[in-house]
Amino acid sequence: MEELPGGLPPIGAIVVYGRSQCGFSPAHGHIEIVVSQNPPKACSDGYTDMDKGRLTCIRKKGKTGAVSVYIPVNDAAPDE
Repeated sequence: MEELPGGLPPIGAIVVYGRSQCGFSPAHGHIEIVVSQNPPKACSDGYTDMDKGRLTCIRKKGKTGAVSVYIPVNDAAPDE
């Protein structure tokens, strides 16, 4: 995994946690969307703060593939 820009997942990024990663479900893992960077917050079935421990976990586990961050890219076709 590449380093996250600014050390934080950008707004709109989808964070996918594998099973038992960063304190989430050992049976299913977890998926959330980043909705704020200042302060860092994410939304899934609820609205939560992305505390320092979770951000550290994302960076650490991302290097192993246990957590994935999907960053949106504007891929609009140019005008013809």
